[in-house]
Amino acid sequence: MRRTAKLLFLLLGVISGVTLAGAALADDHTELELAKNPFNAGRYEEAVARFRELVDPGSAKHLTDPWLLERARMYLVASLIATDHLKEADAEIEVILRQNPQAVPDPIFPTQVFDRFTQVRERIRAELEQKLKERAEAERERLRKEAARKKQEQERIRELERLAGQEVRVEERSRWIGFIPFGVGQFQNDQNALGWTFLTIEAALASTTVASSMIVQSVQSQGTRPNVDVADVNQRTRTWKQVNQLSFVALAVVAAGGVVHAQVTFVPERRIVLQRPLPPSLKLVPAASAVDRGAVIGVQGVF
Repeated sequence: MRRTAKLLFLLLGVISGVTLAGAALADDHTELELAKNPFNAGRYEEAVARFRELVDPGSAKHLTDPWLLERARMYLVASLIATDHLKEADAEIEVILRQNPQAVPDPIFPTQVFDRFTQVRERIRAELEQKLKERAEAERERLRKEAARKKQEQERIRELERLAGQEVRVEERSRWIGFIPFGVGQFQNDQNALGWTFLTIEAALASTTVASSMIVQSVQSQGTRPNVDVADVNQRTRTWKQVNQLSFVALAVVAAGGVVHAQVTFVPERRIVLQRPLPPSLKLVPAASAVDRGAVIGVQGVF
């Protein structure tokens, strides 16, 4: 409920702003049309007074819309030329060209207006060209910053998608498992190469210990047979007992070394990152932005 109320208030605020902007634009347009009436009737002195009010920032009738303000100043120029106030007309033309170096009079104006625009433009051409160059540079800089902002935003969204598509699980490790020989501690610590090395060596030594023990028993059983060479049996028995003892000691040493290594390099936990699909739907929230002559209302999606 609280979120819905906030959205309603936001929409009402945007609608109110659009309505007020539309009303102000309508008032500006009405004032301009009223000022044009004496101009169209040839009452140029009255037209000058009307248009001065519209372009004067301190006047209550000052126009706020840039396009309408430029048109009002164009009519003021034409009215001043018609009343032979050429210096004042040139000053107003300079104001127009400095704000919009590519401005041209409306075709409805007499030739004298076009001539004055041409003369003033030629007089301040260097200044206008510099302004155009500065504006072009400013526009390139704006586009560069906008491209950088969009790239940064795309990278931020990709990072959010990556984080949203991952689930981190933590596996706790046990020191007791590290006491198990045959590379078990190394495998638990994700040291697979060492784990396989200890497993292979200890398995080979264990197999040798068991096999040599069985061979000793087999050789000893042969000593009970008639006509057997007792000296040979004893010699072979001693040899295989030594093999059995050496392999057992080696097994114990290697196993103890593996356990010590597993304890020294013990890793208490393991983090597992699992990928998961993003939810198919996105939440929509209202979005509003201001433009030169009003506002834009829409919706945008967020994660």
